[in-house]
Amino acid sequence: MLKRFVATALGISSAMSLSLPAQAQTGDWAYPVPFRNYLSQLARESDWIREGPFGLRHYHFIATAPLGRLVALANVTCAQMEEGRPYATIKADVEADAKTMFPSTVITKLGASGVSRFADVAIGSAVKNTCPTYSSSLPTLNYTLPAD
Repeated sequence: MLKRFVATALGISSAMSLSLPAQAQTGDWAYPVPFRNYLSQLARESDWIREGPFGLRHYHFIATAPLGRLVALANVTCAQMEEGRPYATIKADVEADAKTMFPSTVITKLGASGVSRFADVAIGSAVKNTCPTYSSSLPTLNYTLPAD
């Protein structure tokens, strides 16, 4: 009886942990608030693409990236902004990093425009949440972000 109860409890808890698609990975609460805000904004603004005849559909690709690499991406982005590197150079670095951070199936599904959009969102989110003094040097994005 006890074994059955434990097995049921473990099954329920593992099933519940899989129902958080917009969260990058469990454990992001361990980071300071600016990084949690960065991860939340990044998940909200980048986890979507248009596909199929029904219009907007969510594609939670951000969950396939290692959490530590996403946080490191914010740190590197802010360091590059502090060095005064041009936005185009920073974006090229983020795009290159994204191509190694995500599985090839994700990169294929996103395509070049999806990776470019991820880079814009990642840079904007990193700057706004972890080094806001550089917000004025961000370009205006030419696409509309999805509604919550």
